[in-house]
Amino acid sequence: MNSLVKVWIFCVLLDIIWCHESSFQSIEEMDNHLHADQIPAPDSQPSYEEIKKKLSQLFDQEIDKDSDGLATVTELKKWIEVVHHKLIEDNIEQQWAYYKPEVQEVHSWEGYNPEQKEVLHWEHYVNMTYPDNIAEEDNSDPNFKNYKNMFKRAERRWKYADRNSDSVLVKDEYKDFIHPEESDRTKEILVDEAMEEMDNDNNGEVTLEEYMNHINEMSPEEEKTNPEFAQVQQNHFITYLDKNKDSVLNKDELKEWLVPSYDKHEAESWRLIQEGDHNQDEKLSLDELLESQDRYLSLIPPEFWHQYNDDHSTTTPSTHEEL
Repeated sequence: MNSLVKVWIFCVLLDIIWCHESSFQSIEEMDNHLHADQIPAPDSQPSYEEIKKKLSQLFDQEIDKDSDGLATVTELKKWIEVVHHKLIEDNIEQQWAYYKPEVQEVHSWEGYNPEQKEVLHWEHYVNMTYPDNIAEEDNSDPNFKNYKNMFKRAERRWKYADRNSDSVLVKDEYKDFIHPEESDRTKEILVDEAMEEMDNDNNGEVTLEEYMNHINEMSPEEEKTNPEFAQVQQNHFITYLDKNKDSVLNKDELKEWLVPSYDKHEAESWRLIQEGDHNQDEKLSLDELLESQDRYLSLIPPEFWHQYNDDHSTTTPSTHEEL
């Protein structure tokens, strides 16, 4: 494969696997990124009336299950879970098709009976994803060190995802590899990766200085030009992340930030209701939703947007987000 094509594929997949890596994100932030990236740019979207019609249809047929004309937190949460599942599966299907996995006999991690399944080999994945020189230890490219670190991180994720330790991944295992946040078995690897990235002195804690260094290194320049940028980030560390107020983040505090114990979809449901709940009844009517319909585009499932996304393909990986 042409080396320039490989570099392009590598950059696209890093966007998918590490969710832009512009500082570590909580699962909730990753979800928001994933949902937002399915929506095409405004100039590629259907008409206002078409979107209104689609949202009205979804409200009546999918969200308002008791047909009382109002969407509750519970009803919204159930639909958000459906859309989220579709987004994850859509993302996995695109990538799985791109890699063209081979069929071979696999011993299930759940039992001893072998099955014929599609599998992806590590070597094949590497050859189709990374530049040819990724195995080198030294390279003049200023970005090579970061690429190398990401390659090593991918190796570790692969081992986490490989449930039966046979060195290949079936599709369910590949889901754990590309979306570890979706599995209780693998999501804590995100915490290990964050600690490794930010803990410069390797003492098992992240100081405010280490946190700010990471934020400054990974944040876009336009964000850092905001005069309040540094103070906002420091306040976030002190007020929300440092739970025990000892001026450092331990692994448990990183975990609560990145893989929080609260229900992310319920939290998103409350946020969406607050966006349009003008009469403050803690429910959302169709009129309230349509009055601010641009705020509710994430409720539309991915299959609707595919026809308006020029870059959607079943043969090349899509950028979303991920991780």
